[in-house]
Amino acid sequence: MINRDILFKSEREKISRVRRAIIPHQIYSKDKEKIVALANASDSILFQATTVFPFTFFPDSIIIDKTKVTIIERLFFFHQNTTSYAIEDILNVEVGSGLLFSILTCLTRYDNKKAFSLRYLKNGDAIFAKKLLQGLIIAKREGVHIEELSKEEIMTHGEVIGKGEREE
Repeated sequence: MINRDILFKSEREKISRVRRAIIPHQIYSKDKEKIVALANASDSILFQATTVFPFTFFPDSIIIDKTKVTIIERLFFFHQNTTSYAIEDILNVEVGSGLLFSILTCLTRYDNKKAFSLRYLKNGDAIFAKKLLQGLIIAKREGVHIEELSKEEIMTHGEVIGKGEREE
């Protein structure tokens, strides 16, 4: 009877060792797949725009991909600030349009709610960026896995989702 207890204990130890060996490997492979998917998602640029040169001596840029928005502020020669915001952290996107140029402003849950404002964007670029960002924000809030969609699907459906009722 004592031998059976020892045998069972050793079998339990073997089983627990096997479980410990298998489970982290399975978790690692799932995490690895997810990291690869996120890396591929952030690698594909959906939209990119730059402010107009004569009005901003050092043009700023906005880059939108599947997971984040990157703002590049050029302050002087060879000097720039690059800031990225996750799509789920953006609360609202506003566009103020003028005759030739627009101002794109994003509000986030951080930085006292005002994240960034880009002046002197072309009207078409600012309006398209707003529609695309609003579409991405709504899709993220609804639980859509944007990383798994193709660039073409996001561009067509994201703009339609982000378009308001009275917008052209």
